[in-house]
Amino acid sequence: MLTKEAKSFLLLLSLGLVWGSSYILIKRGLEVFSPAQVATLRLGITGLLFLPWFLKSFRQMPWVDWKPLLAVGIIGNFLPFLLFSLAQTQLDSSLTGIISSLTPLFTMVIGLLFFSVRITTLRGLGILLGLAGAIWLVSQSGGSIQAIPKQATYASFVMLATVCYALSANIAKKYLQHIPSLDISTASFVFILPFSLAWLFLSDATTLLQAHPQAWQALGYIALLALFGTVLASLVFYRLVQLSDALFASSVSYIIPFVALLWGYLDGEPIGWEHLIGMGLILVGLYLGRK
Repeated sequence: MLTKEAKSFLLLLSLGLVWGSSYILIKRGLEVFSPAQVATLRLGITGLLFLPWFLKSFRQMPWVDWKPLLAVGIIGNFLPFLLFSLAQTQLDSSLTGIISSLTPLFTMVIGLLFFSVRITTLRGLGILLGLAGAIWLVSQSGGSIQAIPKQATYASFVMLATVCYALSANIAKKYLQHIPSLDISTASFVFILPFSLAWLFLSDATTLLQAHPQAWQALGYIALLALFGTVLASLVFYRLVQLSDALFASSVSYIIPFVALLWGYLDGEPIGWEHLIGMGLILVGLYLGRK
C-alpha cells in the first residue's frame, strides 16, 4: 500500500502532466471561439459532467459551506479560465505555462497576507526570483521594445490567474478541509453552471458551431480540456490539498512549465534560451520557496 507521501507525489505528477497540457488545448479552442466562450464552454461542460453526482448527492451536499464553495467556484475556476484564455490570444501556450508556475509563490504571499502563514527570508528571496523570471520572460518575448507593454499586459492576466489559484487553494485548505474533494469540485462548478450556460446562449457560440467548419473540432479540444484538465484535475488537486497542504499542492507548477514547453515545441512555437533562463529563475525561486 502506498504511503501518504507517495500518494501525494503520484497525484502531483499526474496533475502536472494534465495541467501542463491544458494550454495547448486552450490554444486550439481559441482558433474558433472567443476567450469568454472558451472559458464558459469549459465551465459549462465541466458543470454538466458534475451535475449527475450533484443531483444524486443533493441532500448530502455541504450547503452550510456554500460561501467558501462559491468563492472557490468563482476565484479558483471562472476567473482563471477566463484570464488564461484572454492571455493566450497574444501569448504562446508555452510562455503561458511557464508564467503560470508562479502559483506557489503567490500561494505564499496570499498565505502571509490573509491566512497567518509565516514566510522566511529564503522564501521571500524565492518570491523575488520568481517574479524576476517572469519579468525577464516578458521583456524577451515582445520582439521589440514597443511590443513589451502589450506583452506585459497579457502576461499580467496569467499572473492574476495564479493569484486566483493561490487564494482558492488557501480557502480550500482553511475552510473546506472536512469536505470530500469530489463534493468540493462538484459544488464549486455546479454553483456557477447557470451563469456559464446563460453566457453561452447569449453569445454566438451556437452560430459558430453551425457555420464554422472547424468549430466542432475546437469544441472537442475544449471538451478534452474540461474532462481531463478540469474535472479529473480538480478532483486530484483538492485531494492533494487535503493529503498535504495548499503550498505542496501548488508545487505542481514545477512540472507544468516543462510539459507546456514540450507541447509548444511540438506545435512549432519558438523556444529559445530566454525561455530557459526565465523558467530557471522561476524554478529556483520555487525551490527556495519550499525552504
